Amino acid sequence: MKLQEIGEFGLIARLTAGLEDGAGVIKGVGDDAADDAAVLDFGDRWLLFTTDALVEGVHFKLSYTAPEDIGYKAVAVNVSDIAAMGGRPAYAAVTVGLPDNFTAEEAEALYAGIKEAAGEYGVSIVGGDTTAAPVLMVSVALLGEAAPGYVRYRSGARPEDLICTTGPLGAGAAGFFLLENREFPCPEPLRNFLLRKHRRPEPRVDAGLVLSAIPEVHALIDV
Repeated sequence: MKLQEIGEFGLIARLTAGLEDGAGVIKGVGDDAADDAAVLDFGDRWLLFTTDALVEGVHFKLSYTAPEDIGYKAVAVNVSDIAAMGGRPAYAAVTVGLPDNFTAEEAEALYAGIKEAAGEYGVSIVGGDTTAAPVLMVSVALLGEAAPGYVRYRSGARPEDLICTTGPLGAGAAGFFLLENREFPCPEPLRNFLLRKHRRPEPRVDAGLVLSAIPEVHALIDV
């Protein structure tokens, strides 16, 4: 069976079948593959653990994406996963795979974006790895924390819940469309806004913390 036929979540279900949660695992990959992070019980606090990767040719093209924007986005998408469950990001390990034609200056620019996003969202870079790769790849593993009982899951949504957003929907996708279709007519202020939304997504950490403290908020998700 081809991967396209079973989809991402179907593949995750097959790969993780039979995995058992260890002690302290409140929410693991086998519980709900759609949630953004695993939840671990550390007594007076819960840890949130997530990882995500950006791969050249799949998530971006170097022909129209600056290295610093790639680095920034690699951190931001992981921070958003923590925020989407009502947590605060804390510690990250960053792995970069660099192709032969990537220069030292480009690598420094990539990491400048990583450090910029980490600084904005209070993330400490505590480790990682650097390796050769056929294409540019950035993978971030991120730990966050939340007060016990304040984490929100996607599956918590209930019938007749009011659905709200913290920002305009589709702006990042529209920015990607404009990069792929340079001649598409679009007013310059709107074009700049959409391109920034694609290149520099804005995790809603503060909103997640506020919303997760409201009992009537049953579920959170980033889109």
